[in-house]
Amino acid sequence: MKDRIYTLRNELAREERELSKIEDQIKRKQSMVDKVNEKSLKCNIKTTMLGKDAQRNEYWHFIEDTERIYIRKETTK
Repeated sequence: MKDRIYTLRNELAREERELSKIEDQIKRKQSMVDKVNEKSLKCNIKTTMLGKDAQRNEYWHFIEDTERIYIRKETTK
């Protein structure tokens, strides 16, 4: 009986170490994801879609370009 308890405690300790390693890996990966998200937000082009017309063309305004409105023409296949 004591041998079984000793074995189970060892298994529990091993499982806890493995869990700790996995949690550390998750934290590192999450940190990497957060950094990528920060970079993507900085690189994000700020736009506003103004609307569509009857031909389904889209009208866009880019915040950095105050002098133009861009039109994305609907292409038919």
